[in-house]
Amino acid sequence: MVSSQAAQLAVQIGSTAVLARILYPSDFGLVAMVTSVIAFGNAFRELGLGTATIQKAEISDDFVSALFWVNVSIGMTLTLIMMACAPLVAWIFREPALQPIMIYLSAGIAIGSMGTQHLALMHRKMLFVHAEIVKISGIFVAAIAAITVAVLGGTYWALVVNSLAAATLTVIGLWIVCRWIPGRPRKVKGLMQSIRFGMHVTGFDIINYFSRNLDRILIGRFAGAEALGFYSRAYTLMMLPVSNLRVPLSTVGLPAMSRLQNNPDRFRAYYIKYTALLAFVSMPIVAYMFVYADEIVRILLGSKWEKTGEIFRILAAAAFLQPVASLIGLVLMASGDSKRYFQLGLLYAVCITSAFVAGIPWGVRGVAFSYAVANYILLGPALIFSFRRSVVRPTDFFRATYRPAIASLVAAVCTWIAIPVLDWGHMIFLLIGGFVVYCAAYLIFWALLPGGRRDMLQYISYIYPNSGRRAGTTDGV
Repeated sequence: MVSSQAAQLAVQIGSTAVLARILYPSDFGLVAMVTSVIAFGNAFRELGLGTATIQKAEISDDFVSALFWVNVSIGMTLTLIMMACAPLVAWIFREPALQPIMIYLSAGIAIGSMGTQHLALMHRKMLFVHAEIVKISGIFVAAIAAITVAVLGGTYWALVVNSLAAATLTVIGLWIVCRWIPGRPRKVKGLMQSIRFGMHVTGFDIINYFSRNLDRILIGRFAGAEALGFYSRAYTLMMLPVSNLRVPLSTVGLPAMSRLQNNPDRFRAYYIKYTALLAFVSMPIVAYMFVYADEIVRILLGSKWEKTGEIFRILAAAAFLQPVASLIGLVLMASGDSKRYFQLGLLYAVCITSAFVAGIPWGVRGVAFSYAVANYILLGPALIFSFRRSVVRPTDFFRATYRPAIASLVAAVCTWIAIPVLDWGHMIFLLIGGFVVYCAAYLIFWALLPGGRRDMLQYISYIYPNSGRRAGTTDGV
């Protein structure tokens, strides 16, 4: 899964780098305005029924078929609603060009709904390799199509083609590889229970949509397409590596933790190790990107995107904590407490929305800064609220993350100090030299912290099991 996410990341960064040199910030801004609205429809599309299929102890063909037709019905309805709202969206943003973009991108909701249960079945059976090959193939071919359209002068339509082609090709691939054909719609036992479970998940997704996309809506409305273009590129670049680390672990972690929910000791131990592993990888990456924000932006996007660097650095402060904090929800999902999961989303939505509104008078920088601050303020209350009825304790979160957090920050300071020495005349050399210095400082300081060497040997054992047994690091989870 991690290898697949790395491949997808490479394709996405590569296509973004190419498209950013052909298209203009306003092109990205226009599509970002629409995608922020389309994301609302996508939050409803699955209704959490894919998660229900993965978690349910026993399923039948009739049961999955019933969920499939529910998904498709919702997808088609949402597509029609979004298409009808296209004129309204164009009026709100004062951009007539948004109407046709909205109509075409809305079709992606209906298309995606046709692959929800196929993907869930493959994840349930742990067929991750097959599913990821399908995704990578779809993204790669879609990227080529988008670049072709951009070269031919397609402007923002290249980004529309990229989105629709990726969705269509992925669904076709899932049907071919999964080899499951849904039966006719019928009422089955347990359907309403799964729908109720899914509605809590969907409720969280909807609320999360507002808290994660209100920033784009506010910036697009009050600062314009160009400012939104700078912000959206900074946000996308920052979240690409973060999401590509978090998503594979979450995909595998949900079915694994669901199977441990009746074994409290192993469930808690799994969470601690799982959180520590994600922090070990994600925190140093984000801290390194914070140090070299300007250089990363100029290399990947070009000189005309220089204003993105400062925004990128502010968002990195938020992304330092975000991946491991998101695992709080995974504990609730694996425990079957979808109602508290929804309530957690509501808490985040109120606070993040308030932060965005408070920051918009200061423009793009104000929105980014308020978002970063709100994430840190919310951490403590979220841990207490979510783990109140769980075998996991709030202190387990800090137990799992304090070593990577301290080591990442120390390594960032060391790398920052070394910048004058590493500046050999080209940004590429600076990034490479800084990466070497950062990795060395991070691993050395990690090993010096209490328990750091033991954890490092354990992480090696995940890749090379025999080395873990020789080091005495495997312990039953």
